[in-house]
Amino acid sequence: MINDKSMAALEPSPADTWTRRHRLISYFALAYAISWPLWLLSRLAGGTVGTVLLVLGAFGPPLAAATTIRLSGGSLSEWLRAIIRWQVPVRFYGYALGLPVLIMAVMNVVLAALGQEPEISLLVGRIPAYAQTLLITAVIFGGQEEPGWRGFALPRLEERHAPLVATLILGLGWGVWHIPLYGLAGFVVPLVLAFFYSWLYNRIQRFAVHSVTRELHRCPRSSTVVRRLVDGRHCAAQ
Repeated sequence: MINDKSMAALEPSPADTWTRRHRLISYFALAYAISWPLWLLSRLAGGTVGTVLLVLGAFGPPLAAATTIRLSGGSLSEWLRAIIRWQVPVRFYGYALGLPVLIMAVMNVVLAALGQEPEISLLVGRIPAYAQTLLITAVIFGGQEEPGWRGFALPRLEERHAPLVATLILGLGWGVWHIPLYGLAGFVVPLVLAFFYSWLYNRIQRFAVHSVTRELHRCPRSSTVVRRLVDGRHCAAQ
């Protein structure tokens, strides 16, 4: 027999009820609340401790998504299974991985035409270091955000808005999240890239593919791709 205490235990708490009614607000608020304090502490701490706090703060979006799903009565297992699905048509891998390479190649041609000569001779030797950096950034310096932004927020935004409007809202929220790292203008690049990622995600419904893809966009800044390969610097440090 179910008594009053058992019934009370089955009733959702006020926090659960509010989260169910305001899942997106809860998600964005939690993402900021988790990441921003850790990033502030990382600046104050510096050194190895600061780096650890910086990395931990970058996991704010997936932690916020998991918390919101849990409080709102959703399925964490279903959300987690979607993260590791890689089976998509080959053409989408071609688009996801080929377009950034094409963009970087065009940038190099333009920069070479302007007189900044690529250091082709050192390209081959730097590819392993670049691949290692790509893998690291895809796992802990950018790609780990995707289960939150595209894996949780985007589908729920598209339940209420057209894809274009949903992407604009997500891009703004995603960009604001970056402000402690890159300043007030730090939301510009995420806002622009959000449209590319949304198009890709809506066609493949897979986090893993564009979690890697997005990291290919992080390196062609301020120099030629070849020079970036030569430098061997972490994309996440930019």
